[in-house]
Amino acid sequence: MSESTREVNQSNQAPPAAYARQASSKEKKSENQTPNPDSKADTVQDSIIQNLLNQAGNSSVGSILQKIQPVIDQATHIFQIVFPHIVRGAEIAYNFYNSLPLDIIYALLGLLLVFFGGVYTLLIAAIETFYITGYTQAKEGFLILREEFEIVWNELKKDDEVDEDNDGVADVKQITVKELIMRKIMLFLEKCRNPQQIVILLTSIFTSLISVIAVLKVEFAKVIALGHMIGDVIKMPAYYVFVPALGSVVPEKYHKWIGPIIEIVCKFVAISIAWLIQRVISSVQSAIRGGLMFSRRILAFLKNKGILTSYSKDDYYDEVLGWIVASIGIYFQLSYGFGIPFPINLLLLPLSWIESYLTWVVSN
Repeated sequence: MSESTREVNQSNQAPPAAYARQASSKEKKSENQTPNPDSKADTVQDSIIQNLLNQAGNSSVGSILQKIQPVIDQATHIFQIVFPHIVRGAEIAYNFYNSLPLDIIYALLGLLLVFFGGVYTLLIAAIETFYITGYTQAKEGFLILREEFEIVWNELKKDDEVDEDNDGVADVKQITVKELIMRKIMLFLEKCRNPQQIVILLTSIFTSLISVIAVLKVEFAKVIALGHMIGDVIKMPAYYVFVPALGSVVPEKYHKWIGPIIEIVCKFVAISIAWLIQRVISSVQSAIRGGLMFSRRILAFLKNKGILTSYSKDDYYDEVLGWIVASIGIYFQLSYGFGIPFPINLLLLPLSWIESYLTWVVSN
């Protein structure tokens, strides 16, 4: 065999190891060339985030703040005018509360239960839960926080009159809102005597709020379950009634939305019915409880004042008066549909907001 023939045969018969190396390198190339959807999505996401960061870095924050500076100044001016009146009103309410006898305070709380127990079902349950779980710790912390607030508040008022450059104008009136906020925050951090106690207080309040929400969810879970059950019951009759009517009105390409919309409406109506039933039950329960609380406390107050000396706890006067007041409260709540007449609704608007929020939390 000639030299050239041997070389050709050797070149055509490559060693198995060489084939293995070539195959593995080809597989690696094919693996590297195979697109990975996850890595592609991550790349797109990283790109979007990077673009947003670049836009944020290139944006002029100072110009934005400068544009909204008049709005911030106006809001600050309104706050400076309104806040002292709020503090003064809180002080008057607190002094009035301290001036009232304990029997009168409980009698007034009883009247609130009588006339608004069904309106603020969740709020009353939340207050009772908070009173059991975290009221003692919150009260002790509040007294400490009040002392800290008074000290810091006096220091903040003194800072409003500081004129370090002696130009006849207070320094706080010559700086921007951003600088004023930072100045007040730094002054608070400097003058606060016991920050650890404040952190403990905030932590205990947060823990108590979590406990309250958990208890409300467990306590009113039956209302949500009842609502879902009612929704499942009325869903099929609603299909038979509304699907043909809506099918003749809604274009055919939107027919796929008819079923889900009917189901959502049925769930909403069913949960509203369940909450209405619960409010009726709560209104009766709270009215009876509040009526007896009012009658017993007001009769005890009159006895202590020497007006009704013949009253005794064994008498039936408190029962009669309590049930009369409870009946009036139940009729009041049902006649207004668990609403609040004007102008009382304006006075109790913050409580209505809290009740709506609690209803949303429990329902979700």
